[in-house]
This record gives sequence, C-alpha cells and structure tokens, in this order.
Amino acid sequence: MSKRKVVAIIPTRLDSSRLPGKALLPLGISGKPVLQHIIERIRQATTVDSIMLAVASNLKNMPIIDLGKKMRCMCFRGSDDDVMDRMTKATQVYKSKHNLIIVDISHDCPMVDPQMIDYTVNMLFKENLDYCTNVLTRSWPDGFDIQVYKEEALHKANKFITNPNHRVHSGWNIVQYKENFPEIRIGGWQAPPSCDYPEWGLTLDTEEDYQLLQIIFNYFERHSQYSFSAVQVIEYLKQNPRLLDINYDIRRKTFDEG
Repeated sequence: MSKRKVVAIIPTRLDSSRLPGKALLPLGISGKPVLQHIIERIRQATTVDSIMLAVASNLKNMPIIDLGKKMRCMCFRGSDDDVMDRMTKATQVYKSKHNLIIVDISHDCPMVDPQMIDYTVNMLFKENLDYCTNVLTRSWPDGFDIQVYKEEALHKANKFITNPNHRVHSGWNIVQYKENFPEIRIGGWQAPPSCDYPEWGLTLDTEEDYQLLQIIFNYFERHSQYSFSAVQVIEYLKQNPRLLDINYDIRRKTFDEG
C-alpha cells in the first residue's frame, strides 16, 4: 500500500473580480504578500508534508510563480477559470505514488490557523473520513476555513460537475453534491461558544476586508506575535468590536455565484 501524503494546495490567481491582485498585496508591518503569510502559516502545521500553488495559467500570474519559487513551493499552472480542473490536475503531479490527502486553502484566508489544519487532518484520519471541514455548518468567522479530503473524492466530483459557476470551487463541491457519493464519509467540527461568530467576515475579498486585515496584522506584528491564532484574533476583535464595522455591509458571494 502506498504511503499517505498530506499536500496543502492553494488555488490562486491575480485577476480576482472584487479585489484584483489581492494574492500579492502587502499585509502587515512586515509588508509580506498575502500568499507568503498563508504559506508561512501552513508550514507551521505538523501534519502537512508539502505545499503547492495551483496557479491560473495566464501569463499575468507569473509573479505568483516567482513567489512560489522564492518560498520553495511546488507550482502547477492550469485552467484560468475552471478551478475544479486545475486542482484535479495539480494532484496528478504526484503520479499516484501516494494516497494524497488534500488540504484545500483559499488565497482569501491569510489568517489560516495551522493548529486548525492539524485538528482537521487528524480528525479525517481518526474517523476514517473522505472529507472533513470546519465549515460544514459555519460557526468560525469567515476566513478560518479548512477543508481536508481524499484525492479520490475530488477526482470523482470532477467527473460529473458541469455547472461553470460551481467549477470555480473545488473541495466544496464534494459537500454540495454529496448525493452523488452514496458511500462518502463527511465530517466536520465547529467552533466553541467563545469563538462562534459566523457573521464576521475575516476573509480577503474586498478593499474593506483588506483594511480590516491590515489593522489586525499590524496589531499582532507590532507586539511581535507573528504566529497568532484564530482564537487570539477573535479575542482581539471582541475587545475592539467597532473594527468589525469596516466590512460589516459587505455581501458575500453565494455558492451558486461562483
């Protein structure tokens, strides 16, 4: 039996519709690009064996490839708009030498928490799941999303999903189309009551989100806390609730909107 390998894959590009170039925006006092923050935080997860950037093939995304090389990440270039296809083909780079476990991390989540990654991966193994997430029912603020799933589940979903709006997602399709997986084992976990704020938007989708995230990163970096956790962010915002007004009115896209 081939060895299990846990690979974090970040689907990314520069031409995001609401905030173009967000993947490389400088964030925090350090001025590190958003993607660099994500990569560095994922690397703190003890369960992750390697990180890959699944980059849209348009040449305008070459600066992302350059950052990937600088950060010693694998990079795969694939479909510009069909993220499902891009992610599926990215896994084929490993040529079935391993039973791949995919940690699917959005480039919208610069505060991804490595401890939450480890918890989700370990839950998938412990409960013998095919898919595990902390957003099966949202309880954590938007921006701490973790999805972990077996490669086979992604490949199965890729075969029958034809709606173009849905193909801009990858792992999330496994849940949305679970009726097509009669034997699939799906599990999830939720935030404790002290962190249950599903209405908070801590993802990076708009200019207002960027302003809020700058304040958060500046605060923790100013106090030399570069590996701050989701819990620490939530406690900080509880103490400074008016900051949430910055992006309070932003409407988030639904699954069907892509």
